[in-house]
Amino acid sequence: MEFNTLLNSVDPAVREEIVGLHAAVDEFAIEMKARFAEQAIKGLRGWDQKENYHALADRLRDQALSPAGQEANIANVAMILWYLNGETKAPR
Repeated sequence: MEFNTLLNSVDPAVREEIVGLHAAVDEFAIEMKARFAEQAIKGLRGWDQKENYHALADRLRDQALSPAGQEANIANVAMILWYLNGETKAPR
């Protein structure tokens, strides 16, 4: 089922919840992109290299216990692992 059709078929309270979640994800994605840009400007490369997978998985485990304010960095590592696992249709 197409997303908009699904969204229009649910109870208004559920629709409001979904719309709010999507807005939060959109805002969070902006922060994630900013953090990625900062790292690229610093010269960090190789995020899309499979050989970095295990080091990134270790980093994700370590960052999971990070203090508040690191959520976008944690999400970025999770996204990279997701990408390396082939969970995306994005061009490689």
